[in-house]
Amino acid sequence: MRGSELLTAIQRFAYGIGRLGSSLLLSVFSLASVYVYWGLFHLDPVLTGWANAIGKIVIAVSGFLAGYVSDVTVTRWGRRKPYVVIGAPLLAVSFVLYFTPQYFVMPGDQLALFAYATFFNSLFHLSYGLLLTPFQSWMPEITEPPERVGLSRIQNVSNILSNAIGVLLGFVMPTLLSNPSDVKGILLLAGLACLEILLYIPSLVMLPVERKPAPRPDIVREVRIVTSNGSYMKWLLAQGLVSVATTMVTSVILSYVTTVLGIEGALGSVGFAVVLLVMMIVFFYVWGHIAAKRGKGKTLLISNLVLVIVLPFTLVLGQFTLPVDTIVLGYLFIAMGAIGLSGFQLFPYAIIADLVHKDEIKTGENRAGMYTGFNSIPLNIFQTLSYVISGYLLAMPEVPGKGYTGGLIWWGPVCVLFVVLGSLVLLKTNVDPELQNQDAGSRAK
Repeated sequence: MRGSELLTAIQRFAYGIGRLGSSLLLSVFSLASVYVYWGLFHLDPVLTGWANAIGKIVIAVSGFLAGYVSDVTVTRWGRRKPYVVIGAPLLAVSFVLYFTPQYFVMPGDQLALFAYATFFNSLFHLSYGLLLTPFQSWMPEITEPPERVGLSRIQNVSNILSNAIGVLLGFVMPTLLSNPSDVKGILLLAGLACLEILLYIPSLVMLPVERKPAPRPDIVREVRIVTSNGSYMKWLLAQGLVSVATTMVTSVILSYVTTVLGIEGALGSVGFAVVLLVMMIVFFYVWGHIAAKRGKGKTLLISNLVLVIVLPFTLVLGQFTLPVDTIVLGYLFIAMGAIGLSGFQLFPYAIIADLVHKDEIKTGENRAGMYTGFNSIPLNIFQTLSYVISGYLLAMPEVPGKGYTGGLIWWGPVCVLFVVLGSLVLLKTNVDPELQNQDAGSRAK
């Protein structure tokens, strides 16, 4: 134990601000990665889906392995810092190169474009797992319980800010990249990449190496313990099923807004982005307030219900003449969708943290790295499934008289199916374990 030796306020800020850059890149990547390749570079939608799916398989493996390998790494710079030094630049470079195939691939070469997209999508996700799992596992090794709430608050603010900016830039990015002779898109990509690297430097310079002894875990034993945790495994299933829907929403929404709702250009995209981010930020606080009274599980079910009600309207908007203008209904659709999505974005880290805490109380061992890393395997497998399904949906025949694929109206009901399945599992899952009483009991012993 370190006694009263806590991090300074500046050190806590240096750590908490680190994720802003990488979360910003991930937010932009999630929104624009499918649309840019399908809509701008004209890669076959099935191949676009598979390129993104393979990237998710890569992060499932890299996130898990990075947690374990960094646990057992021994260097003069500690066991987490080396992975931040390597991962941050790799993430930045792969981000820029993924969105600039026009400089490296001949127009119309589908095979080369698919290979390029797959390689740099995979490199981006490999780098993200290599960077974020060790970085997140670093926190419990350099902090004590009294300072973690404040540190988590800084991280949450960083995540909210990165999501807000990422939504805006994700909607605008396709417009900026649509003209190869316009350098604004390239400058924006380069600026975001540099920002991501710079924001990790303060933590590397100002934070200490791990003061707690390096664990020597038996990976087979650790996996057996983690997978025997019933609440954890059921949560992974519930989270994975809902993530099929949320990943599909994120990857298809740009195509839906521009093609079905007819909102094109930077101004229209920014309008939708502003509505999306404002509603998400507002409901981060609303859901948090409700969760404090009713628990995270019940609150998450409410936010899922919003998605179940809203998403089927993709079969209606733009398909029939309605008394209300389609653009107005589109803004309402985006706003309600953001309310539902915000719950799923807010709670997973807190749920995992509580389940890890309960395990630590029960076993007396801290395996935060293993729980965090193992979580990436099923989660990204489900997200892989989402991209594959999205690709085949976008390859459906055109809607008669509309000029766009039927997948752009059927993705909503498909998402609802997975939200409902995930919610049914969540009903049987305890994601609000009693921790305070158990903690008191442990200390008493």
